[in-house]
Amino acid sequence: MKKQVYQCDLLIFDLDGTLVDTVSDLAQSVNYSLRSLGFKEQSFEHITGYIGDGVRKLLNRAFGSEDAELIQKALEIFRDHYRIHICDFSKPYPGIEKILDIFRNKKLSVLTNKTQEFADELLKELGFYDRFDLIIGGGAGYAYKPDPESIHVIMEKLCVTPDKTMIVGDSPNDIKAGKQALLKTCAVSYGYNSRQVLQECDPDIIITHPEALLQHVR
Repeated sequence: MKKQVYQCDLLIFDLDGTLVDTVSDLAQSVNYSLRSLGFKEQSFEHITGYIGDGVRKLLNRAFGSEDAELIQKALEIFRDHYRIHICDFSKPYPGIEKILDIFRNKKLSVLTNKTQEFADELLKELGFYDRFDLIIGGGAGYAYKPDPESIHVIMEKLCVTPDKTMIVGDSPNDIKAGKQALLKTCAVSYGYNSRQVLQECDPDIIITHPEALLQHVR
């Protein structure tokens, strides 16, 4: 079977579960919020399954509640804790630094449902902030993935057409958003969702480790 290879001028990366393994720090802050409000802590495995739709949804799922007052309190506790501990254990997946270096002459962007403040801070802590031409996070004024609105903003600002753009992510949200925006879609199975879940979204390609992207992008 012939390997699919694409000419891409712009690569749009998800953050959590794609560029950086952040689950330990996120889970610590979620559990701190749970403890602080008298709730039982949850396993990292369960919390991993809650990641991908922004911090409010993360807390809704962890607390098993839609109570606005409770979640607002949890959100404030989470933010205060996570702001201090955002990069205690978080680290880029092996091979990420290499592919960012190899693709340095392409336009690179981050599109994440993670709060803009935390996305910026995490990338700065890891020394990756200046590697990207544009970073759009949750709360930046655009609809969250899987809505494609922010993808259109990125392409417009960076002057690249959909046929020359690929989105890379570990979540169905990434693949669905990319498909709606008519991009090439690359799912990563090393992140926070199983290969089976990703296959159901019918991405153009699925990779098992970051460096495999080099085999599919000129």
